[in-house]
Amino acid sequence: MKSLWHIRLQACDDSQRFIFNMANSELLSQVTLDFTDVWQAIESPEDGSTFQVRTQFEDYKTFFTSMYLRPRAYFTLRDRHLSRQQILELQQLNPDLQFLYVPIPEDFYVSHLK
Repeated sequence: MKSLWHIRLQACDDSQRFIFNMANSELLSQVTLDFTDVWQAIESPEDGSTFQVRTQFEDYKTFFTSMYLRPRAYFTLRDRHLSRQQILELQQLNPDLQFLYVPIPEDFYVSHLK
Protein backbone atom coordinates (compact mmCIF):
# COMPACT_ATOMS: atom_id res chain seq x y z
CA MET A 1 0.00 0.00 0.00
CA LYS A 2 2.67 2.50 -0.95
CA SER A 3 0.15 5.16 -2.03
CA LEU A 4 -1.77 5.17 1.26
CA TRP A 5 -0.58 8.05 3.45
CA HIS A 6 -3.55 9.09 5.62
CA ILE A 7 -6.28 7.15 7.41
CA ARG A 8 -9.35 8.78 8.91
CA LEU A 9 -11.48 6.31 10.79
CA GLN A 10 -14.44 6.38 13.13
CA ALA A 11 -14.80 3.25 15.21
CA CYS A 12 -17.34 1.98 17.69
CA ASP A 13 -18.25 -1.33 19.30
CA ASP A 14 -16.94 -3.47 16.44
CA SER A 15 -13.55 -1.78 16.00
CA GLN A 16 -11.83 -5.08 16.88
CA ARG A 17 -9.10 -3.21 18.79
CA PHE A 18 -8.12 -1.12 15.79
CA ILE A 19 -5.67 1.09 17.74
CA PHE A 20 -3.93 -1.91 19.30
CA ASN A 21 -3.69 -3.70 15.96
CA MET A 22 -2.48 -0.59 14.13
CA ALA A 23 0.24 -0.18 16.76
CA ASN A 24 1.52 -3.61 15.76
CA SER A 25 1.37 -3.02 12.01
CA GLU A 26 4.11 -1.83 9.67
CA LEU A 27 1.44 0.28 7.95
CA LEU A 28 1.73 2.72 10.84
CA SER A 29 5.20 3.71 9.66
CA GLN A 30 3.81 5.25 6.46
CA VAL A 31 0.51 6.90 7.44
CA THR A 32 -0.89 9.69 9.53
CA LEU A 33 -3.95 8.71 11.52
CA ASP A 34 -7.11 10.61 12.41
CA PHE A 35 -9.10 8.37 14.75
CA THR A 36 -12.53 9.00 16.29
CA ASP A 37 -13.57 6.69 19.09
CA VAL A 38 -17.36 6.59 19.16
CA TRP A 39 -18.68 4.29 21.81
CA GLN A 40 -22.18 3.11 22.26
CA ALA A 41 -24.32 1.14 24.65
CA ILE A 42 -24.50 -2.54 23.76
CA GLU A 43 -27.25 -4.76 25.12
CA SER A 44 -26.12 -8.07 26.55
CA PRO A 45 -27.93 -11.00 24.93
CA GLU A 46 -27.70 -12.95 28.19
CA ASP A 47 -29.48 -10.62 30.60
CA GLY A 48 -30.52 -7.52 28.65
CA SER A 49 -28.18 -5.23 30.59
CA THR A 50 -26.23 -2.58 28.72
CA PHE A 51 -22.52 -1.86 28.74
CA GLN A 52 -20.23 0.60 26.97
CA VAL A 53 -17.62 -0.46 24.44
CA ARG A 54 -14.73 1.84 23.56
CA THR A 55 -11.00 1.81 22.96
CA GLN A 56 -9.15 0.98 26.17
CA PHE A 57 -6.53 3.36 27.54
CA GLU A 58 -3.97 0.53 27.51
CA ASP A 59 -4.45 0.20 23.73
CA TYR A 60 -3.63 3.90 23.31
CA LYS A 61 -0.49 3.39 25.41
CA THR A 62 0.52 0.53 23.13
CA PHE A 63 -0.02 2.79 20.13
CA PHE A 64 2.10 5.62 21.56
CA THR A 65 4.99 3.27 22.23
CA SER A 66 4.78 1.38 18.94
CA MET A 67 8.08 0.62 17.24
CA TYR A 68 6.38 1.48 13.94
CA LEU A 69 5.68 5.13 14.79
CA ARG A 70 8.14 7.20 12.81
CA PRO A 71 9.75 10.30 14.38
CA ARG A 72 7.41 13.28 14.41
CA ALA A 73 4.46 11.23 13.15
CA TYR A 74 1.06 12.88 13.33
CA PHE A 75 -1.92 11.48 15.24
CA THR A 76 -5.32 13.07 15.77
CA LEU A 77 -7.54 11.51 18.41
CA ARG A 78 -11.19 12.50 18.67
CA ASP A 79 -12.70 11.19 21.88
CA ARG A 80 -14.76 12.27 24.86
CA HIS A 81 -13.60 9.91 27.57
CA LEU A 82 -9.94 10.48 28.22
CA SER A 83 -9.08 12.67 31.17
CA ARG A 84 -6.55 15.51 30.96
CA GLN A 85 -4.18 13.37 33.03
CA GLN A 86 -4.48 10.45 30.57
CA ILE A 87 -3.88 12.74 27.58
CA LEU A 88 -0.74 14.15 29.19
CA GLU A 89 0.43 10.65 30.10
CA LEU A 90 0.12 9.58 26.48
CA GLN A 91 2.13 12.57 25.27
CA GLN A 92 4.87 11.79 27.80
CA LEU A 93 5.15 8.27 26.37
CA ASN A 94 6.20 9.74 23.02
CA PRO A 95 7.12 13.45 23.14
CA ASP A 96 8.11 13.44 19.43
CA LEU A 97 4.64 12.45 18.29
CA GLN A 98 2.60 15.35 16.91
CA PHE A 99 -0.52 14.60 18.96
CA LEU A 100 -3.77 16.53 18.57
CA TYR A 101 -6.58 15.67 20.97
CA VAL A 102 -10.04 16.85 19.93
CA PRO A 103 -12.70 16.42 22.60
CA ILE A 104 -16.05 15.59 21.04
CA PRO A 105 -19.52 16.08 22.46
CA GLU A 106 -21.83 13.19 23.06
CA ASP A 107 -22.61 11.43 19.81
CA PHE A 108 -25.88 9.91 18.70
CA TYR A 109 -27.82 9.06 15.57
CA VAL A 110 -30.33 11.80 14.81
CA SER A 111 -32.38 9.29 12.80
CA HIS A 112 -33.01 7.36 16.03
CA LEU A 113 -34.53 10.33 17.89
CA LYS A 114 -38.26 10.42 18.49
